[in-house]
Amino acid sequence: MAYILAKAEHVDDGSVLEFLDKVANVNIFIETHQVSIYELLFSLAEKGNLEAVIKLKSLLISSSEDLSRQWEPVICNRIRRFLSKGEDNIAAAAMLLDLILNTEKRSRLRFVLIRQFSSVVQKKQIEEVVRMCIVFQKCSILKHPFRIYLRDIALNNPKDFHNLFSIYKRTDDFIELQSRPHLQLPVAVLHFRELMKADTIEKKVEHLSEIARSLRSTGVASCGDKYFANVKDLFIVPLLKDMDVLPQLMRKVENDNLVQCFVVDVLITHLLATKQMQQLQLLLHGALKNSSAGEAYPCREVKNLILNMSVYNKSLIPACYLLRLLFPLPGVSNNRQYGKGMQIIKAAIVAGDLNKVKIMCELWSADKRIVLRKVDKDDLLQTLDRNGELSKKQFVNILSEKTATDHGIRQKSPGKTENTNRELTESELRNALDCDDLEKAKEIWVIKSEQISASLGLLLAEKLYLSKMMDHFKSVLLKLSELHDDLSYHVLTAYDSSDASDGRMIFLNEVSKILDLNLNVKQALLYNTRVNAFHELIEKDNLSQALNLLKIISAQKNSVFGQFDLMNAAIEKDDITIISGVLNLITIYHGRESSLADFCVALLERCKKAHAMRLIQSSGFRISGAKLNYYIDREIDLDRIEVILDLFELCIAKNILEQRDLENAVSKIVTFYAKRKNKAMINLIDEKLKATGIQLTPEINSLLLKSKGLNFEIVHENVPVP
Repeated sequence: MAYILAKAEHVDDGSVLEFLDKVANVNIFIETHQVSIYELLFSLAEKGNLEAVIKLKSLLISSSEDLSRQWEPVICNRIRRFLSKGEDNIAAAAMLLDLILNTEKRSRLRFVLIRQFSSVVQKKQIEEVVRMCIVFQKCSILKHPFRIYLRDIALNNPKDFHNLFSIYKRTDDFIELQSRPHLQLPVAVLHFRELMKADTIEKKVEHLSEIARSLRSTGVASCGDKYFANVKDLFIVPLLKDMDVLPQLMRKVENDNLVQCFVVDVLITHLLATKQMQQLQLLLHGALKNSSAGEAYPCREVKNLILNMSVYNKSLIPACYLLRLLFPLPGVSNNRQYGKGMQIIKAAIVAGDLNKVKIMCELWSADKRIVLRKVDKDDLLQTLDRNGELSKKQFVNILSEKTATDHGIRQKSPGKTENTNRELTESELRNALDCDDLEKAKEIWVIKSEQISASLGLLLAEKLYLSKMMDHFKSVLLKLSELHDDLSYHVLTAYDSSDASDGRMIFLNEVSKILDLNLNVKQALLYNTRVNAFHELIEKDNLSQALNLLKIISAQKNSVFGQFDLMNAAIEKDDITIISGVLNLITIYHGRESSLADFCVALLERCKKAHAMRLIQSSGFRISGAKLNYYIDREIDLDRIEVILDLFELCIAKNILEQRDLENAVSKIVTFYAKRKNKAMINLIDEKLKATGIQLTPEINSLLLKSKGLNFEIVHENVPVP
């Protein structure tokens, strides 16, 4: 034993106890050599050999309870000695604590340990405290000692925080929490510090990819208003300073779709916001050529840019190229962003003059990635027919199109015979479903599932679910998943309904789980269902339930949706309770100023101008430039621009609108109607503004004057007033 005690002074792992493996009866050996064994235990604890202490403690605890009780006073004394100022070794004391069998004594000593931990961490070196944290966690003194230490360092010694966090990242404690968004920001900062020291492209790419991955995981919810500033400072700025690394960065993340989309989204958003159109065009033909847009792609900004840009503006070309990122690469089935790209193309062609449409269509047709579905192209052509704009059709006809209607299906284009067989099979299955003959439907599915469309297969799955045939329900969905690359489009259309009952929500969640739908698709499915139900409840005058559903929808999006629809219905019925409920909800998510402004616009939409005027006269009423732009977009969509003109009149009378915000708003409205050659509306705007007595800048007056003239061929794009 003397040899073992000497060895314990120089060994840091459990090998010091290897001699016990050769002992025939460990319990007898411990009882015979108990003094030496406990001395060995105290020596190991003092040296911080946690592995050996844990192993020896388990042997002592299992050997003899009488022996443990006999040595308990000695252990208590040794713990107190370790805690004394002379030794100040709380890690050693923590290792011995669970050998105290008396609950009251153990609790008292544990309290002392926890109290001393908080003070000791401020005095020790990082390496020593890290070892202490490991001991406290392994011995169940503190559940998360590292977090306590991190918080203390952040408050009292921030320069050491990142060094400590780099250690914490490698612990089991962090591994359990690494999926939590708020912990990803320190990871991004850590890699940013390493990026600043990186001296090779490979290292820079590695750190940039980790920064992007961490920031994408962090999200707005964890950082609030600072999120976009973090993205800019930690990722965009260093990337733009060293653009040579971007091609390699995109190659590195090409197999991680979420990170790749994040890089595209934030980079495009920043370049658009800073009007770096030339850089944007270079990237679209270079490093981002084979990339795709994500959920955060600035579609609204791209749409407004294209719609408001003059054909003579040289930035129109890169603006049009921006749409390519919304279309899938050749051979890739991806319907998530296609719809947004198609909407922008349709809006631009409908709103643009003939010369601009010609240029845009030539640009889009030259890009092999921008390919329209036949049904969408036909719809666009029909819209032009209805609008009497036949001259634009010649340019729309040159846009590339594909004829496949089954999006994402893994099969060759069917021939005439195959088409006929498919139609007969689907007709047979549909008849069986209409007659609720599920046995027949199952039989058809088993034999001919490959000839049945995804939408009809999903309808069969729903019928099976409602009939409690859960195994068959799951089997159909799994088979559909085998047959189709991407079921997102089909699920969103086949299960589009206004039934937001608990049972329906459970069904949709079950479908999402079995098909392993992307989280964004699942959320869109639930969101669309609730929105449909919300509008149906309003139509049925069930405003109380509509308000309850509005609260759920707002919580899902962290933003109020549908407030105008519900307030308009409540104003019509003079239902003060519902109006108050909606205003409270807006206040919670967007603040009191937004709730008052939204209520004012709702009153004007219901022609309650006198009520709106009293509201504006109340204290705290204010409308920002961004909010005013939102209202303008809404009323243009509703063809109710007179609401905005009434809002101008009331706000100008009370000097609520900033002159710059007012003139930017006037410029936006005039430009919109000038491009559509709506002279009557422009005259109305001019008359309303003159009636208010407001003094506009020469630029705005010139814009009004030109727009009232007969020549609508050239209308300058909306440039914000400085």
